Amino acid sequence: MKLKFLYIVFVITSCSTPSEKATEEEESSFLVKTKYSIEYNAGFNSYSNQIFEEDGREYAAFADFTTRKEIKLFDAHSASLVGSIPLDSIINQGQLISGYTMVNVDSVLVLTEYTNQLYLLNRSGEIIKKVDFNVYLNADTAFMLTTCHPFMTKDKVLYFGVLFPYNENIAMGHIDDVYDQLRIEKQTPYLVEVEGVFSDSIRIRYGLRNFYSRFMGDEETSLERRQVKILNDKIFVHSIFCDTIYEVNPNTLEIDKMYTIKSNFSSFGYKSVTFDETSKGWHNELGQTKGRIDHILYDDDNELYYVLCYLERPLDAPRERNIRPWSYIVYDKNFNKLQEVKMDENVYSAVSPLVIKEGILISNYPQHKNDKDIFTKSTYELFKPVKN
Repeated sequence: MKLKFLYIVFVITSCSTPSEKATEEEESSFLVKTKYSIEYNAGFNSYSNQIFEEDGREYAAFADFTTRKEIKLFDAHSASLVGSIPLDSIINQGQLISGYTMVNVDSVLVLTEYTNQLYLLNRSGEIIKKVDFNVYLNADTAFMLTTCHPFMTKDKVLYFGVLFPYNENIAMGHIDDVYDQLRIEKQTPYLVEVEGVFSDSIRIRYGLRNFYSRFMGDEETSLERRQVKILNDKIFVHSIFCDTIYEVNPNTLEIDKMYTIKSNFSSFGYKSVTFDETSKGWHNELGQTKGRIDHILYDDDNELYYVLCYLERPLDAPRERNIRPWSYIVYDKNFNKLQEVKMDENVYSAVSPLVIKEGILISNYPQHKNDKDIFTKSTYELFKPVKN
């Protein structure tokens, strides 16, 4: 079945590109912007959202880790409330939350920030199981696990990113100074695989050692969260320092394939900074101005990958939270580029997109940001591929 992409025309200003300008035809032949819009009234505006499916029904999960301390569950299509999972049992212990992944409508896995604790909660928020990963991680080095969602495969294998917190390692006597840290950081594994969480036999494997050596000099540091994504039951990683998405071989936990992401509107990736430059805040300037790959999503029903990218902008450009030039690029299941469109950032946000059976839900937060109830709801519009 051939996919044909259509798109409602936005007013797009002329924009020079690294190689060529996007043609008018390219800009107008993308996805159909449907009349379908949806509001999930969670009582908070959430940026930690995910779609999951159980028994053929799609659910949308929205989480608030600080104020409401809960995960709200909705029918993804009708937006009717299905239930909620309290997070008090974790947060009231003084734990911060790194991320979560829904196991099913009645249970969730939650990873803590900084402390490497994994909790399995039931619908009532009761702790069914707790795993202290510090028992299994390398005792000679302090590692900190981070997560992107979803972080679990269909076979219930978990994948987390691995950070090397230098302050903790200095305090524990594992390293002498920051330059020793920079050397060891490059040798630190980028990700960790965890099997057996739902049994009594947990197995840990590390992967992608020396990943940052391809981007960083001897005195440069990464200063980014690890981007490990489980999509189409495959493992993908990417970095702000390059224009490439890497597919990881699940048997070797090493890079198996590389996909260069090319945009008609921007280059992606920027030079890492030295430790001295970070003290001057230069990494923040780079993060605000340079183009980067931000989200990768997979549309199982249409066998499409959606790559959402922030575009380059001048240092003196106006800055407002969640409003930044962006585009998204569609690839087929083999990562052949099908189309790219530069979105109107004053109408649509690249933050927290969701994929459902019909297509991709894009937040229209910017055009509603002055609504008095914007902080109690998450609003989306549906863009769908048209099949011939």
